[in-house]
Amino acid sequence: MIACSKQDYDELWFTRQAIGTTLDPHSAFLLARGLKTFDLRSRTMSANAQAVAKFLTGHPKISRLSYPGLASHPGHAVAARQMRGGFGGMMAFDVGEEQEDAKRFIRNLRLIYHAVSLGATESLICIPSLTTMLYLPPERRTVFGVKENTVRLSLGNEPVERILEDLEQALSDL
Repeated sequence: MIACSKQDYDELWFTRQAIGTTLDPHSAFLLARGLKTFDLRSRTMSANAQAVAKFLTGHPKISRLSYPGLASHPGHAVAARQMRGGFGGMMAFDVGEEQEDAKRFIRNLRLIYHAVSLGATESLICIPSLTTMLYLPPERRTVFGVKENTVRLSLGNEPVERILEDLEQALSDL
């Protein structure tokens, strides 16, 4: 048995009471159900992201693309050693020259949802400078590679042909 002080015990008890140590039955059921298909969903998201990255590479309306599955990404060698079965479903890229270009691109999308959430079964897109990084000053965002026209795309499990068609039609209207 491991001994701990009264203060440590009280802190652990408070944390347990505040955040809980077990899931409620419904959450546990959803987690167990989701884990059964996680590998399949993860592989599909990664494959979709790789295809989208290939499509966007060199596109005239995309000025910068960040995805570790591309050999041109500065972290590609590390990602290739650490990531098994794909490079994940997240990427960021700059659309056009200004924020209005990114906004117009997102408005033009028909399949991909405009939302801040990550890792859903649906493909989701947002403008980080207007959402998750809104309260950082622009010079701090730039340190993270986020410009006013940067969009973040989280690939889902839709058929990749539909995703590529949606991106193509949205980019063609810019």
